Amino acid sequence: MSAPPSISTDIRGLTLKAPLLSQCILSGLKEVENRSWIIPPGWYAIHTGVGKPDSATYDKITRILGDARSGIEVRESVSNAPQGAIAGLAYISHALPLAEMKGNPWASGPYCHVISQVAFLNKPIPRKGQLGQWKLSEAERAAIDAQLPGLEFKDTGHDAAYPSNQVALRDAREQELAARRAQKRKRE
Repeated sequence: MSAPPSISTDIRGLTLKAPLLSQCILSGLKEVENRSWIIPPGWYAIHTGVGKPDSATYDKITRILGDARSGIEVRESVSNAPQGAIAGLAYISHALPLAEMKGNPWASGPYCHVISQVAFLNKPIPRKGQLGQWKLSEAERAAIDAQLPGLEFKDTGHDAAYPSNQVALRDAREQELAARRAQKRKRE
């Protein structure tokens, strides 16, 4: 488990498309963030975009949340969730290839980034989203730093449930690169 961030901790930003997704991560329900690229381990400011998930994604999330009390709480909190704002912080402990996720319903890969700690900001920070990971402005960083002492960090336990496997990750990356090279040769 990583220590909660301090004023000297490097924090990057990561935008999620919709409030439902960021609420699931920041409440500790969503174990992984899926990307087509590997996110380096570390603390990330979770930005909630203004978009909405497509109907298939929304249906999948609703199915995963089911009738569990925590799922109901997340769905109810979405109506009050900030949009177009940094809503909280999450620690990504490591990445795993999809094959290592043991049928986890949140995992769609190809790279699944395990979220081991989370915290909601007490006061969301408005900003526009960006693709990929992005650098916080000095004002955004100062606003986060001012809130750090009052944040309640939650250990999700997801890093213990899905331990790091660097060999599997390396093998998945090598397979991906080999597939890209094969596609490139095919086009030539």
